[in-house]
Amino acid sequence: MFVCLSLLEAGYTVFANADASGALDTRAADRANARMTNAGVYVMPQFAVVADLQRDWRSPPGIAGLLNLLYKYVWFHAEAVPF
Repeated sequence: MFVCLSLLEAGYTVFANADASGALDTRAADRANARMTNAGVYVMPQFAVVADLQRDWRSPPGIAGLLNLLYKYVWFHAEAVPF
């Protein structure tokens, strides 16, 4: 949170992963995300961050590869990935 707020103060446009606040519980994470949002940070869910980094879904790894990476390292369940 403090890095995001410092970057805003320095004049940057800041995007933050809502799932990476570093908080120990959901209440603290919600408050940190609200504070960043109120300050002008664009707080986005993890999938939105990944999708934004992918940019062009026709380029590798594409949707199938990206969903497999998310399944392996993040939060998908096996039945959610049809590939």
